[in-house]
Amino acid sequence: MDSTKIHTVSSLNNLVKRILENNIDHIYLTGEISNLSKPISGHWYFSLKDSTSSVKCAMFRTSNKFLSFEPINGDQIMVLAKVTLYSARGDYQLIIEKMKPFGEGLLKRQYEILKTKLSSEGLFDKVHKKALPKNIGKVGVFTSETGAAIHDILNVLKRRNPSLEIYLYSSIVQGEKSEQSLLNNIALAEKENICDVYIITRGGGSLEDLWSFNSEKLARRIFSFKKPIISAVGHEIDTTITDYICDLRAATPSVAAEIISVDIVKLVTDIFGKVNQIERLVSNKLKEKYLCLEKKSEQINSLNPTRIIQNNFQKNDYIAEKLNNLILNKIIELTNKIQAKNLELDHKIVVSKINKYGYSFQQKEILLNSILAQIVDLKKNMSHQKLNHLSHLNPLDIFKKGYSITVNSERKVIRSKKDVICGEHIETTIKDGKIVSKVIQIN
Repeated sequence: MDSTKIHTVSSLNNLVKRILENNIDHIYLTGEISNLSKPISGHWYFSLKDSTSSVKCAMFRTSNKFLSFEPINGDQIMVLAKVTLYSARGDYQLIIEKMKPFGEGLLKRQYEILKTKLSSEGLFDKVHKKALPKNIGKVGVFTSETGAAIHDILNVLKRRNPSLEIYLYSSIVQGEKSEQSLLNNIALAEKENICDVYIITRGGGSLEDLWSFNSEKLARRIFSFKKPIISAVGHEIDTTITDYICDLRAATPSVAAEIISVDIVKLVTDIFGKVNQIERLVSNKLKEKYLCLEKKSEQINSLNPTRIIQNNFQKNDYIAEKLNNLILNKIIELTNKIQAKNLELDHKIVVSKINKYGYSFQQKEILLNSILAQIVDLKKNMSHQKLNHLSHLNPLDIFKKGYSITVNSERKVIRSKKDVICGEHIETTIKDGKIVSKVIQIN
């Protein structure tokens, strides 16, 4: 073996390094950042990859300090690089001298810059969000007439509330002409001023597909629009500047349709539920009022002067009967005592005692009768006084003073000329009867 052709590992790596650096000039390369590392030294190390391959890269701090953005894993970038080899490990790598966003990476940077700008101006603040009207009858939709979004919206509205009127402002929603198409249709909608609320929508897609919905001109036009606009752009995971600037964001076109529509079946069910609830409340209230009326009626009856007098008469009769029974029982008791004594005394003594006690009994009987008469007279006087007092409280006594009460055909007391109408029969209650009249004229 010729020893002049034998290499060490170091010499081989150095040889390869010289070959790479001398034969490959600076190159431009695009790819996606992965495995990004930023040690304390300030240098950056990462891999640049596409769908099938990857290459290790280094960007020293003398170069990366001039970048206007901070790269992260997943960013699509374009780099100006020098191909070389890291001799210590034998790793083929790129030394990155310049870097900038590329493709969706560039779009993401532009998106974040615009988002930050509009947010700092307060255009995303809740205070600017317009509330949806309570009663929605007409809905305007900014979208493609051939896209899936309009069909999703129409299917939902047909099921939930087919009475809503839909006005389609057919728009280009992808490509270079889409921004101006949307701007023109929004201006037309504002000029016509037909709808109560509007939806700006399209199906899902890549960031580039949805890019017209990240337009600054479109965002500011939506912000100045006088009616509320709902954004339903892309799928739930897609978020555009339009979503932030609109008054409300829906995850999908179908969700937007549900937001603006009332479920008729649920509404009818709720209405019947409310009607039943009202019926129960009214029924319970009527029962409560009926019980209250019965109680008031009992109270009024208890204050009836005739009933009070009758109760007093009955009470006096009861007292008189009780006194009579008391006197009678006393007489029987004394008689029984006299009869018992008669058995022990002779005829003379009996006659003498009878005359003696008979005189005493007559005096007591006279005295008791006098007391009883005084009590009865006293109770009668008290009853007459209460009767006179109750007569003044009698609600019917007012008629004796010349007053009357007039009610309309609904039995409501007439307090104002507004309580009657011409041609209505009214009834007036006076002291000794009622008078039915017909209203001829109201002045």
